[in-house]
Amino acid sequence: MKRILVTGASGFVGRHLLPVLRACFPAARLLGARHGAALSGWDEAVDLPLEDSAALRSALTALRPEGLVHLAALSSVGGSFQDPLAVWEVNLGHTLRLAEAVRVALPECRCVFASTAEVYGLSFQGGLPLDEDAPMRPANPYAASKAAADLAVGEAALRGLRALRLRPFNHSGTGQAPAFVLPAF
Repeated sequence: MKRILVTGASGFVGRHLLPVLRACFPAARLLGARHGAALSGWDEAVDLPLEDSAALRSALTALRPEGLVHLAALSSVGGSFQDPLAVWEVNLGHTLRLAEAVRVALPECRCVFASTAEVYGLSFQGGLPLDEDAPMRPANPYAASKAAADLAVGEAALRGLRALRLRPFNHSGTGQAPAFVLPAF
């Protein structure tokens, strides 16, 4: 791949993903999409208008990434109860617009969508180990919005979007915001 675009590049996971992408794709131009935050280490910092379908399609056409990692989200479970509408707009609305823009404007682009294991929610109450076939039973606005986005990306893949959906479990480390459990300690 010659050009890889990462949304949410200034976030916790994006900052940890950068050195991995550098190691795996040393010749690629790494484009970090930000949302008002400063970026360091990326080959180019770009602003993606995820709230505007036409402008987003135009920006993607100009950038021409061959790979896309979509990390941008409002990811605090606790915070999702404070403003559920914003969480739905960002986590589902932005993802829908991005998936459709990529599908139409960049049909060869390979996409990775970062969902969350939170989508399994109440399924954990069964006491059995879960895998990807476990039912999604979200138990908070964050999880529900990510489950909806996960399903939307899967549906777009049926129409040609080249997408892989990941559902990572909890992760923590240097640079994670204090709104999350481990850094709060």
